[in-house]
Amino acid sequence: MDSRGAESVPLEAHVEVLRGRCEAVCRLQGGYPSYGDELAVFESYVREYRYFLGSGDTEFLQDPPLGEGNEHQVWWEPARQNVVKATWPGFFGKLVLYASDESPNASPVGYLERWLLHCQLFGDSVEFLGVIDDDDGFRLVIRQCGVEGCPADEAQIREFFTTGGWAPFQIGDDLAFYDEANGVVISDTHPGNIVRMADGLFAPIDLRVQRLSSGQVDAVERLVGD
Repeated sequence: MDSRGAESVPLEAHVEVLRGRCEAVCRLQGGYPSYGDELAVFESYVREYRYFLGSGDTEFLQDPPLGEGNEHQVWWEPARQNVVKATWPGFFGKLVLYASDESPNASPVGYLERWLLHCQLFGDSVEFLGVIDDDDGFRLVIRQCGVEGCPADEAQIREFFTTGGWAPFQIGDDLAFYDEANGVVISDTHPGNIVRMADGLFAPIDLRVQRLSSGQVDAVERLVGD
């Protein structure tokens, strides 16, 4: 990795460049970029700026992870009181909503956009550290502020969001929420992803967050109305 590492660039700037390149694909092809298009845009971007992490940057991988989930492995970074998260190889999380002919998986561009929205909505602080070029696919690595507390229960989670103006709705067995003002939906709101801190406040730490396209708004509003 060169001296201008990925972490020296604000997350917002990464997303702005990547989303702009994806929109350029739209103008050339018409419609929306596919998962494959966004993956190609992302790979071109990280190769151009050499945002790949070398062995000296990934020594944390030698230690047992603090935890593992469907999307990440997580390590504690005691010197900074933060956590480092690495996606599983070739997997960048799930979308909240997707059409029947679309992949349910988020692209790496969508993954970084999700974390930017997470920061903007919930006051989080996330850095994109770079990419591990694993044999089984890219692993995206982020740093996030550590939060101490205990998991919120389901009643507390519903109250936290509804009192904040979010409208609940169901996607299968998953409780999701809609922020009409910002045109955003969230899911994966299980207790492990929302921490109740010692001061009684709640901190979302790892939600799926997605900005709705114009065509998705009506579908969500119907679900909210059910």
